[in-house]
Amino acid sequence: MKLKYWAIMACISSLCSAFCLNAEQPLRFNQIQVIGTHNSYKMNIHPSVMEALRQQSENTASSLDYGHVPLARQFSKYGMRKIELDVFADPEGGLFAHPLGPTTAEELGLPSIPDHDPHGLLEKSGFKVLHVPDIDYQSTVLTFVKALQEVRDWSQKHSRHVPILVMVELKDRPIGPEYTQPVPFDRTLLMNLEAEILSVFETNDLITPDDIRKNHTSLREAILTNGWPLLDDVRGQLMFALDNTDAKRNLYLEGNPSLEGRLLFTSVDEGHPAAAWFKINDPVLQFDRIQSLVRQGFMVRTRADADTVQARIDDRSQLTKALLSGAQFISTDYPAPRTEWSSYAVRFKGGSVARPNPVSTKNQDPDMDVE
Repeated sequence: MKLKYWAIMACISSLCSAFCLNAEQPLRFNQIQVIGTHNSYKMNIHPSVMEALRQQSENTASSLDYGHVPLARQFSKYGMRKIELDVFADPEGGLFAHPLGPTTAEELGLPSIPDHDPHGLLEKSGFKVLHVPDIDYQSTVLTFVKALQEVRDWSQKHSRHVPILVMVELKDRPIGPEYTQPVPFDRTLLMNLEAEILSVFETNDLITPDDIRKNHTSLREAILTNGWPLLDDVRGQLMFALDNTDAKRNLYLEGNPSLEGRLLFTSVDEGHPAAAWFKINDPVLQFDRIQSLVRQGFMVRTRADADTVQARIDDRSQLTKALLSGAQFISTDYPAPRTEWSSYAVRFKGGSVARPNPVSTKNQDPDMDVE
């Protein structure tokens, strides 16, 4: 009888221990929520170019009327933990060195524009970082390598930061025959892009698809079976993701459908073998889908605002949905407000850098800073 009693008590104790461990289980990477910037490299358009643009299209000018401080300042002052870089191929160098904007402004009799590349970085071969050739071309980091170096240097000085997501959008669509004609991306250029990443970072600085997939047959299977690593195991690292969901993404997946050997995650259909991370821009219309993906263990990036609309009228409805959706990465153009418009800005309560995810965690202080 005593043996039976102690066996029952041991079983109860074991169950209790398991429950307590589960209740206090450390956070995984996907169980947090962070804020980051959209077009993180973008500077405000020079007033002369902006005036020339307004004369052509007031709506376009208004939608482009935003800019950011340098990347390191975004990380340190505003706690941003996601950035987005628009990348153009320039294998010969010089393709974007002489934009039309200053010439157009001069022809209209507008004030002259200082040289935006005094060190001649745009004359050298390699990937360039800018928004729209000839129009919205001013960048705090003119080259992809320079952007990566700034991120690396900050990361090395703050080695316990939660992982930083670096979204990369490959751009090659011309905006008109009279403007600079971008170089189309092919497989060779995609591999060259990875080479530039590895010229700055070691692979152990990165969270790669191979790290997550391990021995599983697909990335999707790994996410649904084992999930993402513990947050404490990936502090100080970076995760790269491809913004594109077009033919360039498909080209990147060719020959490696589960991203075998690749550096960047891709946004694909939920049933795709590479499914792990999703770009879903609209948290209002796609709210239920985002929550469903987050509950399954996937990661999502969504947007709190776009085209300066929300900031101009202090509209926080999309921001509220983004926060409640559980998307791990929330993108904004406003880590700080444009006070001449409104007080609209996207920050967590109390200035937290990273907080427990509102969908994939339970019984956590929503205002706790987990960085």
